[in-house]
Amino acid sequence: LLDFTQNPLKALYFAVEDSTSESDGVVWGLDDFYDSEPPILKDLDKVEFYTPSHINNRIIAQESVFAVFPLGRHDLEIIPLEKRHVDHRFFLKITIPSSYKPSIKEELGILGVNKMSIYPGIDGVVEKIKEECGL
Repeated sequence: LLDFTQNPLKALYFAVEDSTSESDGVVWGLDDFYDSEPPILKDLDKVEFYTPSHINNRIIAQESVFAVFPLGRHDLEIIPLEKRHVDHRFFLKITIPSSYKPSIKEELGILGVNKMSIYPGIDGVVEKIKEECGL
């Protein structure tokens, strides 16, 4: 199970969240091809996307969509998106240079996209305070 967000600003936040890292951030854009019905795991022969019906505060805050992978399919080759030919009608890769990450993160904070909004509850508050104090 792998989660994605439906909100491009939140996707951008995840790409720049570690603004001290020297590695570039990446945002992948995917076409709307997910379903709201959970797939039947035993019948899966490909990756399926769906919006969960059982939600919690973090799923709501992050506007999550989940990718579900087939179970027990050892013959299913998973090729990273970076290494495959992707149809740009369905996939879009946006690279965020590491030098831009701090300023983008600051701008997102002005828009209210920060640790507290992404990670609701006490954990997000604590992480936001630590971040502001440089810890």
